Amino acid sequence: MPSGDLHPDLHGWWRIVETSQWANDRLDDLGPALISITGHGDRLRMLCLLAYVNVKPTKAGALVHMGGCGEYDPLSGTGSVRLGKDGRLHGSAHQDQRR
Repeated sequence: MPSGDLHPDLHGWWRIVETSQWANDRLDDLGPALISITGHGDRLRMLCLLAYVNVKPTKAGALVHMGGCGEYDPLSGTGSVRLGKDGRLHGSAHQDQRR
């Protein structure tokens, strides 16, 4: 795998089934909660959040920068994802302060 490329096991559409920061019973408010990691127009949808994401490879997985809106307010943030031994995508996110 060339340096700077995402690990092929990260590519695809991933279903978000739980988070530690938000109410899990509302993740699907706008439809199935998903994040795409394809390298082309990637998106994140969960709760009342719609965002475009930019994914960059790291040694352990990928760094994610997002920008979009949540409940009609602009927002942005960063996060990271990695593939767990269980074959599931694991991640963390941090929302930037709203302006």
